[in-house]
Amino acid sequence: RYNSLPGEIGENIVQSEKLLNLDWRIDIELGNNLAERTQNPLAFVQIDSLKKDTNEVNSVVFQLNKQELNNLYENFNKIKDQIDMLVSE
Repeated sequence: RYNSLPGEIGENIVQSEKLLNLDWRIDIELGNNLAERTQNPLAFVQIDSLKKDTNEVNSVVFQLNKQELNNLYENFNKIKDQIDMLVSE
């Protein structure tokens, strides 16, 4: 339901953006020995989209820790499951 989405998300849907690219990398800080190594690697994600009406490319870059990545993954799985249910009907 588009009407139940927060403002900016709803605006982007109205503007009809299309996903162009998704890039990511994992950053891990390394120390001199095992005790100094960080236990909190971060995922950096860049999503590029195209506004169909203006052909303007927009890029969004953000970072996720392990918990945030798990939450995103779970939400994408919920979306996939709902789409699968609609397609299978």
